[in-house]
Order: sequence, then structure tokens, then C-alpha cells
Amino acid sequence: MKVLFKNAKIIDRNSRFHLQHCDVLLENGQISKIAKTIKQEANHVIKSKNLHLSPGWIDIGTMLNDPGNEQRETFETLVRVARKSGYTCLAPFPTTEPTIQNKSDVNFLMSRSANHHIMIEPIAALSAAREGKDITEMIDLNQHGVKIFSDGMRSINNAELLERALLYSQQFNGTIIHYSNDKSLRGDDQMHQGVMSTKLGFHGSPDVAEEVSVKRDISILKEIGGRLIIHTISSQKSLNDIKSAKKAGLDLLSTVSFQNLTDTDESLINFDSNRKLNPPLRRPTDQKALLKGLVDDTIDAIVSNHTPLEEELKKLEYPYATAGSLGLETVFSVMNNRSQLSLELLIDKLSYGPAKCLGRELRPIAEGQEVNITFFDPDESFEYSRSGSNSQNSSHLGKVFKGKVLGSVLKSDLIFN
Repeated sequence: MKVLFKNAKIIDRNSRFHLQHCDVLLENGQISKIAKTIKQEANHVIKSKNLHLSPGWIDIGTMLNDPGNEQRETFETLVRVARKSGYTCLAPFPTTEPTIQNKSDVNFLMSRSANHHIMIEPIAALSAAREGKDITEMIDLNQHGVKIFSDGMRSINNAELLERALLYSQQFNGTIIHYSNDKSLRGDDQMHQGVMSTKLGFHGSPDVAEEVSVKRDISILKEIGGRLIIHTISSQKSLNDIKSAKKAGLDLLSTVSFQNLTDTDESLINFDSNRKLNPPLRRPTDQKALLKGLVDDTIDAIVSNHTPLEEELKKLEYPYATAGSLGLETVFSVMNNRSQLSLELLIDKLSYGPAKCLGRELRPIAEGQEVNITFFDPDESFEYSRSGSNSQNSSHLGKVFKGKVLGSVLKSDLIFN
């Protein structure tokens, strides 16, 4: 199969074609030619008024519901949503039932990814059944291809468990991902504790719950060593601690959810349950600090925080709704409309940033390279009318955005919106 992109602007800081407008020809899963003009017949000729190409995007911490909660999203619908949204690689949390915690679970996940044309970076549970009590068989799991461990969006209150995980992971240069949020300080988890929570009548979750946990994690990392990703930071105080730890030379990385870059607790004035999230939306000052943290590389990657939930858990009065929102389909469009990031930086934090976190090699756009490309038009209008997931829990449904992902190509597999 031949695919020809016409007059596409390449966004790839590691490519010699960065910021250039080129024709790009793909043949048999490889980039065969890049030139100002290519006159050749192809099975698919892709054009757009402001067509852009970048290396394929990567999402860390996507919620995996199959097996266990297929009514929310099956593996097939997840892959279809991801690929159409520009993601060619996912590092999903082990949120299946049963959780991913032994070699057969990992082998099953990887066989499914091969059948559905997406790259998967497997993340296994850090603790058995993600209960935060007993560590999983990390060494055995690593021998079957796992190098990253996490309990997902469940914080680990047992400091000794986190210590052991970091210690074991050093035997194979592994990585621990932790959602740092002290359970004993989180309050009722309805929203950020502040002026808006007082106005709306909620106790709220203070940013100190995150800050205390981040400080603890950094202290353990400094003492034990290892490699740690603090996932979905949301407060200015946490950001400052991470920045200092990075300057001190610790092997520490961090991610941020796109929702915390584009919305604040002020958007909860109408009690929209689809904006009830973990981590919670915080103050405008936190939002500004997080955007600055992306610019100075304190934050390494932007993630979707993709959490499909059925109507029975979301279409309730705000206090009773479960926290979580869809994310994959709207990351680019919402960020393109609402954030102050340059397009180059946004794409970098969706591609090379998460690749760095996961220890994956992401090859630049160049002749002879295997195809791993996302294509999009930052000027084309996009109406998010319905999700491709089984779930529809998003505050962005029914809205029109400027900026549309047109699809992705992985090897010879073209997904086109």
C-alpha cells in the first residue's frame, strides 16, 4: 500500500525536515521519500488546507476496562478511539478485572495489541490486586517484558511498599509510576478545596494532600534510588518540589492531565459531573504554573487521563457521581483551543515526552524509517458530537473546536478520520 501526504508541515524536533512543508510517500510500512513535490500514484492521497505530520503520539495511564468492565469500553473500541485520535502507542494502567499482575495477563494483553494494530507498553500492578499491601512478582514480570509498574490512580500510602518497589525495579532498570495523593488528607474528593468549594458547599480535597505525598515520594527516591514518574500532578506546590528534585539530579519525571491545563475549579459552578476528576481541577494559579512547568520541562508529558464510565455512575447529582472523564479524543483539539502552548511544544509533550518517560525509542520522520505518524490540521473545525467509546462521559460533547486529528499510520495500517 502507498500513502502520499501532500504539502504537509512536519512537526518533529529530531527530524531534519522539522517545520518544513513537504510531500511524504509511505510504501510497505516505510517512509520511502520526502521531497518538496512527489509526483507518484498512491492508494491514498491525503490533503488538507493546513496538513501537519508528527511522530505518533503516546498516552500513559489510559484506563483499560477489558476484561472486567466491557460495558464501559472494550479493547477494540479503545484501540479504534486511540488510533483515530492520533495515538499509535498506549501504556494503559492495569485496571482490568482481574488486574494485570502475572505473565499470563501480560501475554494476553500483548497478543491483543498485535491483533489490533497498536503498540502497547505493558504496565503491571505494583501491588497484588492493586490493594497496596503486598508487592507483585516484579522480577518474574520483567522477564516477560514488563519494565513499568503502577497501581494506577490508587495512591500508595504504605511508604515501605514504595521503597521496596523502587529497590526491586533497579535490578532491571525499571520505572515506577505513582499517583501521589495522600488518602488521609484528601477529604471527600469532590473537588479542590478552596474558594469555589466553599461557595458550592463541599469540603474538597486540598492541594496539600498531593504536596505531602510528592514530598514523601521524592524523599524515598533520594534515599533508595530508582526511577519514578509522578503521574498527573495538579498543584503549583508539587511542581516546585519536582523542579527542585530534578535540579538535584534525581531520576524523576512527571506527567499532567490535559484537563488540568484547560479547566479550573471555577468551571464546576454548574455542578457538571463530567468535570469531577482525579486529580481535581484546581485554581487558575495552579493551571498557569502547570503550563509554565511544561515550558521549562519540569513536566515531561501530557496525558489524556482517559476514564470511561457508564451513565449509571455519571448521570447523578454531583456529590454521588464517580470521578473520571473520557480524554483521548479531545486532548489535541481542546489544548489547541484553550492552552497557551505553542503547537511545537504541545506535539513534543504528546510524543517525545511520553516516550522518554517510558524509555521507548521514538524515531524521527525520515526516509527509510518505519512508519509511525500522526496527521492533523490545527485549523480545521471539529465537532465532538459523540465518542467512539461505549461510554459518553465528557464535558466536551456537543462542542466545536478548531483543530482536528485526521488519523494515524502505523507501519502499513492507515486509520483515517
